[in-house]
Amino acid sequence: YWVYDFIYKSCYWSDFYSIILKNASCKAIFTCCYFRNPQNHGLAGACDKLGINLIDIQHGAITTQFTNWCKNKDFSYSFLPKYYLCWDKEQQSIMSSYNRQGTYLKPILGLNIPFRNHINSTNLEKYKNFKKDYILFLFIHQNLSSRWNNIYLNEVSKNLKPGIVIYFHFHPNSKKSEIEQTQSYFKDCKNIIFKIPQVSGLLPLICISDICMTRFSTAAFEAFSLEKNVLFLEQSAKLYFRNNINSFYTSNVAEVSRFINKYTPHNSSKACDLSFDTTNLINTLSSL
Repeated sequence: YWVYDFIYKSCYWSDFYSIILKNASCKAIFTCCYFRNPQNHGLAGACDKLGINLIDIQHGAITTQFTNWCKNKDFSYSFLPKYYLCWDKEQQSIMSSYNRQGTYLKPILGLNIPFRNHINSTNLEKYKNFKKDYILFLFIHQNLSSRWNNIYLNEVSKNLKPGIVIYFHFHPNSKKSEIEQTQSYFKDCKNIIFKIPQVSGLLPLICISDICMTRFSTAAFEAFSLEKNVLFLEQSAKLYFRNNINSFYTSNVAEVSRFINKYTPHNSSKACDLSFDTTNLINTLSSL
């Protein structure tokens, strides 16, 4: 039933956007995470019908979900974006490898997320010599259901030696009820914290942490740019973060507990190369 319902709603929104956009003079429309709802599929259908280029902006690491976009174009592809705006050359290469059998979805090189510019424009100097008497692991939460958000992390906390603290950083889209429920769940875990006086925001937290840990959040790129190591809690992260020498991978509570207890804080060996060139993107958009 849900498949029929999704298709019906996609067609409905396609007709809706066709009416809205039929007199528009735009050549391209940008969206993000188009696949999450029928409204975006409908927008794609309307753009295809009206000859408007729909460009999906990369939101997270590129995964095997894009393997189905490599077939030859048929009717169903009128409900997909025409271009995929990649962050950088590496992500474009990954996207192209999934798109090897056809040329329908065109991966184009984007702005290469200007982490370095963003970080330089953020006042982080005061955090670089932040004083603390414990080793800080920054747990970067993702807005996805996972036992790492509660049960597994709770088990890890029971195995930690004194002097190690885990900061639980919520995803910005976390609901208030979820935050309150999580905080209540960990209320007896003294080594899992949710606040540090005078420190807030992801970048300052990364800056004062000794290492970051996450399932596969792309906040890892920001950690890399600040020369921080990242502990990935799922082996699948190897597929999403290629060629990053500052990464460690584990897959179960016992491994994570051992890693944390043995970890010695130090700077990562190399910062990410975050230089970026917009020439490819400008040329592509100019030709639309």
